[in-house]
Amino acid sequence: MTNVITSYKHKLQKIFAYKWLLQIAYGIALTIYLLAITLRYDVLIRIFTFFVAGVTFVLLPIWLVMQVVNKHIGKNCDESWYWIIAKIVAQLLFSGAFCIYFMLIFSINPPDFYGAHKSIPKDISIKNPVGYYKQGYGFSAEEIEKIVDGQGGFDVNKQDINGLDVHELKKTLAEKGFVVLKGFQGGIYYYLTDYQPNNLQMGNVQDTGYIYLKVYEINSNDRLSKASIDYDSRIEIKQSEDVSNSNSSIDTDNTNKLRFARFTIHEGSWGDYYGVRIEMWYQPTDNQGQKTKAEYKISEDNYIVEGWMR
Repeated sequence: MTNVITSYKHKLQKIFAYKWLLQIAYGIALTIYLLAITLRYDVLIRIFTFFVAGVTFVLLPIWLVMQVVNKHIGKNCDESWYWIIAKIVAQLLFSGAFCIYFMLIFSINPPDFYGAHKSIPKDISIKNPVGYYKQGYGFSAEEIEKIVDGQGGFDVNKQDINGLDVHELKKTLAEKGFVVLKGFQGGIYYYLTDYQPNNLQMGNVQDTGYIYLKVYEINSNDRLSKASIDYDSRIEIKQSEDVSNSNSSIDTDNTNKLRFARFTIHEGSWGDYYGVRIEMWYQPTDNQGQKTKAEYKISEDNYIVEGWMR
């Protein structure tokens, strides 16, 4: 038993005495990362992350300890302490630079291949968001204001608004009650709706509420960007001119007017298009914002989208 332990001890000392051990390990990590970028698989990015963490927080400390141990037991007695310290400092600098570099990449523009290998079903009705492109950009906030005026009204007599296909917009609004428009960057969208709860049309002040969206990937039924879309897509509907949500307009005269809000789909990257089911829901509340009844789905529609990159 003692001989076996001694044998493994000597093998371990030999491995960690190898000069290029950590460089090879980081080289393997870099190869995994390049494969992930080339093949566009999130699982390879996760493997890369765990591998680098293992090298940096497990292998590196063991290597540092073994440099000192091997010096004491004579495995690298031909090296002076100055050389060993210089080698340790150089390795720490290299490891630190490697980790900081990828931390910056992941914080500024993290790889996200959620939509890279998604297939868009061909046996369902699915559309692209309504919109246009001008010098590479879609709608700006100022251009949205040209569609929705200061009172939330919509001029249904116009056939074109700054390049927007108003006919398609009106058709979708009539069929689904809402329409999704392209934003100024991929993954950023607006939705417009003229939905008015029946209770407000009948003058019931006690049961106001808010409209919001739920977005699901069509194939997997994954709920996308739940927290942010729940909040960003919310449009409050009250019988009051005092509105906290600047994206909302109020029907005090019981006629349907157009409201809009912006939302962002974070899953995926620019150019990786995939299908989603966008559902519009209504949550009844009282005037204090407390829920009074169960929420209910108003409508749903299928769209081809891409994720936002930061």
